[in-house]
Amino acid sequence: MRFLKFKKSFILFCLFFYLSPNVSFAYADHSCALSNGMVDEADVCAAKPISHFVYFTRIALCKESPGSPAPKLNLSSCLTIFESEYSSGFRTLVDSTPDSSPTILTGKPLPPFTEKDYGDYFYGYVEISPIMEASAVISFTSPRFNANKTSSGTACWSLTGTMMSVGSEDILTQCGNLADASPGLTTSIINSLGGPGILVERQFTSSKGDLIQAYLLNSSDTIASPSSGNLNDVSKVIGYLPQKITLTATTKQILIHYNNYQGVEVTQHPDGSIQHFAPGPFDIFITAQ
Repeated sequence: MRFLKFKKSFILFCLFFYLSPNVSFAYADHSCALSNGMVDEADVCAAKPISHFVYFTRIALCKESPGSPAPKLNLSSCLTIFESEYSSGFRTLVDSTPDSSPTILTGKPLPPFTEKDYGDYFYGYVEISPIMEASAVISFTSPRFNANKTSSGTACWSLTGTMMSVGSEDILTQCGNLADASPGLTTSIINSLGGPGILVERQFTSSKGDLIQAYLLNSSDTIASPSSGNLNDVSKVIGYLPQKITLTATTKQILIHYNNYQGVEVTQHPDGSIQHFAPGPFDIFITAQ
């Protein structure tokens, strides 16, 4: 059986998903400015979560670019190194604390690597569920309100509930004193890769300058057709980018390093109210040992 582990690690990323929900006026494209550990800006920004759950369905190494899902992705050169036994994916806690003890992913049994699998791979490919979960407590340098202004304070936290990336205006935050914070897990259903509007295709640039391609796909691996407030036929979020990985006869395991120090989007309205804390970016870097 192929030996695959997840390991939390603060390193330069090679796969960067930014799946945070969109609001009509802005979406996060940067880390929150901090002053003594507190958010010191009134824009939409990305911050450190308490927890961030992602459902991985497939991870693969590819010798050629998977290309475009229009008409269909080309995965003929790809070697699957993880595949969930559940259609909903393998639920993984992607938190922001370095951990020297990797988590072993449990998926479908895969045959050991053979001679035909050895060689260089030039792309990393990941499929995840469009459902993600996150919790957060964020401190601010000045008081904030929840969206209906029923609570206020210099700390705001996530509440238990479900929202869509686009077309959901649920109020899923509470604000008050930091000592009173009691965060819940907010579930986000990804029906857009950003904004404004519905985006089913998006490119990102990593800090290393690599171009990352992401899509929302249906079960036929073609472009999905979500709408505002509706997931419709979206079954997965996929992303790939150039990354060289070499497998040899001595390869014993593959590590998937990750961190998400920007793992929640702080969705602030211009009046200082906080709509929600939703899943933001997380980073993946694949290595073979």
